Amino acid sequence: MKKKDELPNCPVATTVSLIGSKWKLLIIRTVFPEVPPRVEYALSELGESLRPLIEDMAAWGNAYKSMAGPADHS
Repeated sequence: MKKKDELPNCPVATTVSLIGSKWKLLIIRTVFPEVPPRVEYALSELGESLRPLIEDMAAWGNAYKSMAGPADHS
């Protein structure tokens, strides 16, 4: 996890820097100290706090796809 002084000044850039990669193990991964190893993937309380943001991003993406023409997609 980044320290406060390592984060961008812009709050949107901060959010993108924290959730920008595909997997954020500090947010969503629980590892159990067992043999054989067992891992459960579920949202932590911190991850749950992102749910409204991710739902809004999904809605925006769906709206964009419905408005964009075939030539607008890469």
